[in-house]
Amino acid sequence: MAKIDYDNLTKQIVEYVGGVENIKTITHCVTRLRLYLNDRNKAEDEKIKNLPGVLGVVYGNQQYQIILGEHLFPVFDNLEKNYSVQTEAPINENLDENLVSGNEKKNFKYYFEKAITFMSQSLTPFITVVYGAGMLKVILSLLSYFIPSVASSTAYTMLNFMSSAPFYFMPVLVAYGTSKVLKSNPAFSMAIALTLVYPERQIEMVRTMLDMYREHGWLPKWELYGRETLTMEGDPSIPVIVDTWMKGLRDFDINLAYEAMYKSATLPGAENLMRPDNDDYMSKGYVPLREQYDNSVSHALEYYIADFALSRLADALGKKEDAKLFYNRSLGYKHYYSKEFGTFRPILPDGTFYSPFSPKQGENFEPSPGFHEGNAWNYTYYVPHDVYGLARLMGGKKSFVNKLQMIFDEGLYDPANEPDIAYPYLFSYFKGEEWRTQKETQRLLAKYFTTQPDGIPGNDDTGTMSTWAIFNMMGFYPDCPGLPEYTLTTPVFDKVIIRLDPKWYKEKELVIESTRQKPDALYIDNVKIGGKKLNRFRITHDELVHGGRLEFSIR
Repeated sequence: MAKIDYDNLTKQIVEYVGGVENIKTITHCVTRLRLYLNDRNKAEDEKIKNLPGVLGVVYGNQQYQIILGEHLFPVFDNLEKNYSVQTEAPINENLDENLVSGNEKKNFKYYFEKAITFMSQSLTPFITVVYGAGMLKVILSLLSYFIPSVASSTAYTMLNFMSSAPFYFMPVLVAYGTSKVLKSNPAFSMAIALTLVYPERQIEMVRTMLDMYREHGWLPKWELYGRETLTMEGDPSIPVIVDTWMKGLRDFDINLAYEAMYKSATLPGAENLMRPDNDDYMSKGYVPLREQYDNSVSHALEYYIADFALSRLADALGKKEDAKLFYNRSLGYKHYYSKEFGTFRPILPDGTFYSPFSPKQGENFEPSPGFHEGNAWNYTYYVPHDVYGLARLMGGKKSFVNKLQMIFDEGLYDPANEPDIAYPYLFSYFKGEEWRTQKETQRLLAKYFTTQPDGIPGNDDTGTMSTWAIFNMMGFYPDCPGLPEYTLTTPVFDKVIIRLDPKWYKEKELVIESTRQKPDALYIDNVKIGGKKLNRFRITHDELVHGGRLEFSIR
């Protein structure tokens, strides 16, 4: 590939924005850089063939980061050299010590200061909030390009995943609430992480959701840049709010929240922005397939999860009749189970199963009747609120476990598709099968989560993939919305310290430690919480945050 003339490129950027005085956001540089690179011979450089726009930063697109890493700093240098755009400023003296040392320190400080300062000084507050975590990922990519040894450090690995799970930059995620509540709600696992690590930020998110209800009449489904898009499935705000309240974070108007949630759960479809197919759902107990690709099964599965969460809250508030109504609704998933295929299957308006049917249809985002961005194998175990009921439907524990293991063994599990993201933890609901959870989570981490350019298995979806990785690295995972519980699995780190907010938790910190009988030890031998042995592989939120110390012995 021909060498890039960075002097000329910088000149084009300045001209593009109408003069150096107008260089106010990094997006100006990035946008022009993108146009410049895309104008070159694409056959010479395949990795910029499908280079996205600025939104690539938000989603952590790996191709985008590589391009930035190779070309953005020379642009910074030229802006400073030829146009007196200053990009350096002091930074925390201790920060770099944790990642690099010795002869590399000077280069690290130079580039890190340059990137941090230029980004923070040039970004407007709105852009900073929206793109903050993406910028951290960009910085890490730049570091790994200029100083390759940085990428092998543990600190870099953790920061890399944290940059994709933006704990500090959540306003644009407020409306994402389980699959898609993990599919229409890719940020659900992020919201759970916030309740543990940054509870005040989570409370602010819930208050914002209630403000949206006050102004709009509805809780958010997929709000983006100040407008409701009504994209994806389900009633995603319900599990987010309920999970927050059930974990003891209650500094918001729960009566208003319940009013809003009850509204979307009970209004007829013609009046219901959250559940437009609510008439069928309430009268039949399921959503029938009325158009070939109407995502009916995906919609209903999301409603079941939302209604289960709402039933939990109703019961806690003393609304016993509501609790019974919504819990019974949440069991409607059983309508979709086809004994012929051993999977969920779309149902027609007359109550018969859709034909012809293939459980694999929908792989690789192929259109699939009844299922959104997935197939029957991705959705059949998507009943986190009634695992034992699903097992009985399948013929018992043995059939349930064997079929679930087959999904992993035959490559039917899609690590980038949120409905099946909790599949590995379902083994642990059955005594004697917990080892499968520990084996699969470690295998998936090693295979799909790396520091390479393709180190996340697909679209990170506002931090879903990275949060999955972080939870598993620490050794526990929240697999059911509305239940303040976690499934334990083998941690990656020898020690993790989580600082707890004293406003919400009496303990100052949660220390997670693991000791291995040998370096390649994989399976949990025993677990202690607060010095007491835990004779199960699930732990409640209260036990976790009040235990002080979670200890794993790995054999």
